[in-house]
Amino acid sequence: MKSLRSVRESKGVTKVAMANALGITEKTYSAYEKNPGCIKIDTAKKIGEFLSVNVSDLSLIHISEPTRLA
Repeated sequence: MKSLRSVRESKGVTKVAMANALGITEKTYSAYEKNPGCIKIDTAKKIGEFLSVNVSDLSLIHISEPTRLA
């Protein structure tokens, strides 16, 4: 999976363009790149559509392995 920032940059899209496409501020979009776990599902879908990628290809959440109890 690729980070949101790396995909955006590989497509040649600026933060401002992403924010405008999503109808949010650049500050909010920057927060999404720093903490992708805070992105709502509908916003994630819009990001995927705008960047022409599957949302599942983006690293939007961090899933750690379960902790085993002894």
